Amino acid sequence: MLLGLGSSAFAQIQIGDDLSEIDYAHPQKYEIGGIVVDGAKYVDGSMLSMIAGLRVGETISIPGDEISTGIRKIWEQGLFEDVAINATEFVGNKVFLQIAIKEKPRVSKFSLKGIKKSEADDIRNKINLSRGDIATEHLLTKTTRIIEDYYFIA
Repeated sequence: MLLGLGSSAFAQIQIGDDLSEIDYAHPQKYEIGGIVVDGAKYVDGSMLSMIAGLRVGETISIPGDEISTGIRKIWEQGLFEDVAINATEFVGNKVFLQIAIKEKPRVSKFSLKGIKKSEADDIRNKINLSRGDIATEHLLTKTTRIIEDYYFIA
């Protein structure tokens, strides 16, 4: 069962596969026994835990605001297409969490073909793309505009 957040984001909270011990009318306190991060390629997993405000040894309520707040804080970084925090296991009064993310695509390389080398160099300097930049719709629009302006003004 998934508990969605009220946003257009693909953020979600999942509490394991067996929800029989979760009483939504009476939240329970659990100590975070461990946190693993899945899907991080460019971002440091321990940094995500810090951003989310979730630390091993901290006590949280399930269900509660700490998980939703953690997802929101990670989402606000603008680096991810999907964010979820899952409770993967309950052992006594401890809960083990998984932060699952899907990072936005990054620029790995780009090339300009069919133009003179001097024009390509001029355009490269104007668009100022770097390997590892996050490939957002804004970046694509901005790059397209710069290239179009180069040829309409030149």
